[in-house]
Formats: sequence, C-alpha cells, structure tokens
Amino acid sequence: MYRNLATHFDDEQIKETLSNLATSEGKHAAMCKARTDIVTRPNSAMKNAVVFMLKLCGKKATLKTVARVEKFASKIYRKIEVIFLEFSSVAEDEMSHSIILRELVNYKPAERAD
Repeated sequence: MYRNLATHFDDEQIKETLSNLATSEGKHAAMCKARTDIVTRPNSAMKNAVVFMLKLCGKKATLKTVARVEKFASKIYRKIEVIFLEFSSVAEDEMSHSIILRELVNYKPAERAD
C-alpha cells in the first residue's frame, strides 16, 4: 500500500518516507510469519481503497486516515504483545508510522536556491 501511495506524490522526500514505511511493514510481515507461520501479503483491496480515497478526498485527508489506521493497529498489537512479547516492537513501529504520516500532512518541501 505504501509503495503504491508513494507513486501519487511528486516530492522525493515523501516518496522515500513512504517507501521506508513499506519496508517496515514488510519486516512486520516477516516477524508474523516467523512467529505464527501466517503469511501476510499486501492487501490489494486496501491499496485500491487508498487510491480511491486519494482521488476523492485528496492527499492530506488520505494521510490523516492512514495515520489513524496505524494508531489503531498499534493498539491491537499492544493486546497481542501480552501473548507474544516480540510484537511490542511492532506496536511501537505502528505508532511511529502514525506520527510520521501526521507529519507528512503538514510537510512543506524546502525552497531550493537555484
């Protein structure tokens, strides 16, 4: 989802940030597979919903919404960590993703001195 989202932004810093979030989510999937033997894959429905939201609501509203989803996911992982302690790092990452996305909402690229 994050890699696809990045394609809809012109700013290289935003693209890089979203790509880093995608990498982090991949690590979460690998941890889930290692611990539970459940394979998680990128969700095409979520990807399509985000693209639809971008077109309908704009970039800022989409980033705000995804930030809320990440915050909610963090709360879910906090409950899971009671059973699987290693998921506490995922909960922290998800909250970090939420904060990063909220920062992107107000991100202004630096003016270049040509």
